Amino acid sequence: MTRISVLFALAAACGLGLPGCGGDETCRPECRAGFSCYFGVCVPVLSDAGADEAVGPDDGAPADDAAEAEGLPETTEDRDGDGVPDPIDNCPDDPNPDQADCDGDGAGDACDDDDDNDGIPDTLDDPPPPHDEDGDTIVDACDNCPELPNVPQVDGDGDRIGDACEFPGDPSRVSERLRFLSFAESAGWVSESGSWYRRDDVLGQTQPFGGANAYDNAWTGGDDVMVRTLATWTGGSDPTYRLVGVLLRAFGLPLRFYYCCADAISSRVQIWGYNGAFDLLADRPLSMEVSEGASVVVVGAARGDRLDCFVQDEHGSVLGSAEAPATASLSGGIGLRTYGATATFNFASAYR
Repeated sequence: MTRISVLFALAAACGLGLPGCGGDETCRPECRAGFSCYFGVCVPVLSDAGADEAVGPDDGAPADDAAEAEGLPETTEDRDGDGVPDPIDNCPDDPNPDQADCDGDGAGDACDDDDDNDGIPDTLDDPPPPHDEDGDTIVDACDNCPELPNVPQVDGDGDRIGDACEFPGDPSRVSERLRFLSFAESAGWVSESGSWYRRDDVLGQTQPFGGANAYDNAWTGGDDVMVRTLATWTGGSDPTYRLVGVLLRAFGLPLRFYYCCADAISSRVQIWGYNGAFDLLADRPLSMEVSEGASVVVVGAARGDRLDCFVQDEHGSVLGSAEAPATASLSGGIGLRTYGATATFNFASAYR
């Protein structure tokens, strides 16, 4: 295999976000059996039963045989024409440029006759979940970032969380998805205040004044989490604040919590705390104006004694962020909140 062919294969693999493309010589996650790590990419180990004795470390290798000495694929043939060379294509005969593999068994969904790995062939199985929250053609159950469109499914650190869904600016902050709620079905939450409803694939709140909270009162995912939602302002009556956002460490009656939110009156990102009295912990401007009818992604995170809050557009670009100390020792669940506003929420997700 020529050096140009090697570079082509590596570029194709990394451009598609295949496992192992970490930008260095380490494969993340580690390569499965039958594959070896070559400059950050998992490539097949080729057997060579008719080979002469092994090349020693001091023997070198002819320039044209460098690939064979490394155990690299000898061809860049692409039978299905999907842009992924056959040796690293998980469905070499079926076009699948996204290389989606829902059950992680090494056979891409396009050619896997049991893509949920439940032992029942897909032809005899119930149809896969049809819900596709982000509309990127990958159903939620198989999407490594079900809340934001991300085709191809780039996952730079190999933790099965798509880059689009990582903690903004620091993918090392989270490595596990705890919960994804599309609100196509009941979340099992309780509403402590406000007028909440679930229909048409959203969770909505219609009380135009004061605070309205919906939260998970049976949360078991711990206190150090990141929560994301997509919220749309539909109205409101408060002349000072019209807030939408996520609750962190919510517990008790009356509810205690931290609140990461966006304000449609001032176009700002804010962090509030409530532990018997309200405390505005952080208040920063957004880079664009938001108002009634606008939609924003709100990401709130708690880690030890630090709170982070991000407001993004619908494509994940950050419009503003704030951080603050967690001033009270709160411990509890996740949730959603409005203040002085009516709104709909498309989903809620939680990571740690």
